[in-house]
Amino acid sequence: AAMKAEMESERALRESVSPKATAAATAALHATHAFQCGAMAEGQRLLAEAEAGVAALLAEIEAGPRAWYTRGAPAVAHCLEAFATAACFGHFFAHGALAARASLASLQDSEYLQGAMGFAQELSRYAIGRATAGDVGSVLLCSTLSASLFAKLAEFDFRNGPLRRQYDGVKYAVSKLQELLYELSRTG
Repeated sequence: AAMKAEMESERALRESVSPKATAAATAALHATHAFQCGAMAEGQRLLAEAEAGVAALLAEIEAGPRAWYTRGAPAVAHCLEAFATAACFGHFFAHGALAARASLASLQDSEYLQGAMGFAQELSRYAIGRATAGDVGSVLLCSTLSASLFAKLAEFDFRNGPLRRQYDGVKYAVSKLQELLYELSRTG
């Protein structure tokens, strides 16, 4: 009976947080898109909305049973990764660097790493747009930052899993940025 009651409370919590996680993830994804398009004020507004949603979501999860289990639910994990990616992207546009781990203290290490790796992949997409506009300096900054992040990530021993797959994505993003710089050097 006790086990059944615990499972019911976990199910109720997952059903309660799932729509909130989806809303916060949507705000974070829209913030990333706004940053990609150069709408910085809109991106910051959406990022603040996502941050408030994530804070409320984590407070509810921490108050419930087995928070670590609920935090790993697909909707919640996706939300936290999308938020970390958007936060890193917003920090990049404000400061030209990757957001420090301490700036996203509410996230666990693996969630921060997934967000940082997602940021590197978004940075690659952003650089393609900047290359189209002929902004070689921005492409060079994106390439340098991605390569530095990749070098630091290479110090980890990622086993098969989500972090390893995203690590491989960073490797391809760095390669794409290097090819982009080469193409820009060829076109003058």
